[in-house]
Amino acid sequence: MEKASSYPAGDLLSDVKFGIRSLSRSPVFSLFAILTLALGIGATTTVFTLVNTVLLHPLAANDPSHLVAIYAARSPSAWLLGASMAAILLHILRQGMFLVFIGIGIGLGLSLLIGRLFSKMLFGLSPADPLSLIGASFALIAVAALACYLPAFTASRYDPMRALRQG
Repeated sequence: MEKASSYPAGDLLSDVKFGIRSLSRSPVFSLFAILTLALGIGATTTVFTLVNTVLLHPLAANDPSHLVAIYAARSPSAWLLGASMAAILLHILRQGMFLVFIGIGIGLGLSLLIGRLFSKMLFGLSPADPLSLIGASFALIAVAALACYLPAFTASRYDPMRALRQG
């Protein structure tokens, strides 16, 4: 029968020492665990920041047409001032999705390189599993397209000339 410790920090200290010894025995697993935690913390922080900025705090401009005026004034594409709704929508989508495809290309390349390092930890899955890579890529493209489309649709509904006259 084990004796209960009267000081909980003593148990915590022995648990931390055991964890450090276990992680030092397998450095690849330790690296993988640390990277996974770092990515999880980074993703959580990013999502919280987006929700906090977009949903919880109002825009700096009271009228969204002022945002169109700011974009039109800073945009090198002066042709947008007389463009149709579809042309503006396509232009903004093209700008956003260009960065997404660059990120997917870099991410796929890195996942193939890093996947070989962690191939022993993947059970029942190869590091270059085409179904997983294509599925994750298409999921990212769909979410990014929606994230680009919603503000682009909102911006394309406003008349830039009217926004510039008011701004």
